[in-house]
Amino acid sequence: MKPSRIGVVGPGLIWKNAHRPALEELGMPVELTAFSGSSERTRREVAETYPGVPCYSDYNELVESAEVDWVLVLTPIALNTPVAIAAMRAGKNVLLEKPMSRTLEEASELVRVADECGRQLYVLEQMAYSPALAAIRGVIDSGELGDLVMFDQTSHAILDATPEHHARGFGGTPWRIQPDFPLGTLFDGGHHTISFQSRLFGMPTHLFATGSSLRPTYGDYDHVLTTFEYSSNLRGVLSYSSYMGGERNYFYIRGTKGLLEVAGQRIIVQPYEGSAREVAVQAENLHVAMWRELLTAISNGTEPSYLKEMALGDMSILFAIDRSLKQEARERI
Repeated sequence: MKPSRIGVVGPGLIWKNAHRPALEELGMPVELTAFSGSSERTRREVAETYPGVPCYSDYNELVESAEVDWVLVLTPIALNTPVAIAAMRAGKNVLLEKPMSRTLEEASELVRVADECGRQLYVLEQMAYSPALAAIRGVIDSGELGDLVMFDQTSHAILDATPEHHARGFGGTPWRIQPDFPLGTLFDGGHHTISFQSRLFGMPTHLFATGSSLRPTYGDYDHVLTTFEYSSNLRGVLSYSSYMGGERNYFYIRGTKGLLEVAGQRIIVQPYEGSAREVAVQAENLHVAMWRELLTAISNGTEPSYLKEMALGDMSILFAIDRSLKQEARERI
């Protein structure tokens, strides 16, 4: 079978730091047939790296190209929706970096247009392909923890533009420093945490959030504390911050029969009666794992683990957190 022909819109940091290295590790099993970059520097870099491959200043030229089957959208969040919709209406399938859009209405529109046009829309959320996720889900499904009662997670880090904390350059991007989307870094980097939780526990029914702004940049909130309610007896707590340091992060899942602890790269199961055991988890670059499954799905015509409807559900959670913060009220999702 011929390799998929992919056009890349926005070959910036996330392309250089994550997607290109992952594809190269897999042997570059796709054909890169076009690029679109808004800056002259980007177009010059593409010309040097991929001589002979066109790089357009206008993404509309790329999505209309007969040499492109899939459009990989790696733009700032504000451009995700217009680029992806233009691509699908031009008959292209879309690989879209998370989060899907700036508003829930735009996210719903993306799903609607994909269905209307009969196009594939794959949202790139690498945490959905994590071996740790599969391992934890296996423990939960086995009944070893009993009925789930609660989880509590602290996910803190420092993200700014300094060399110590810029996270391979992502902390220095202007659209993150002065964002035009809600919540601040929870909406962007925190998407990974929300997605991981929803793959484990399903969609919450209600939530309540409080937050603090601790600096004038990086969005509305630097710390958000959220409690989640589920249709079962499960309740959860998440403390998320990209301002407070990343030391002593933890994730506990507690059931009627035992406790599961995620301690760094280790997963430990502690029955309330009996000895603790460690769950073996295969270490793997999550972008490599994601691309391997996505390319298999593309080749075989199957669905990947993370569907566009799941991505829309994760967006619903994030916007419910935003509503709860603004209204100081418990919100239904």
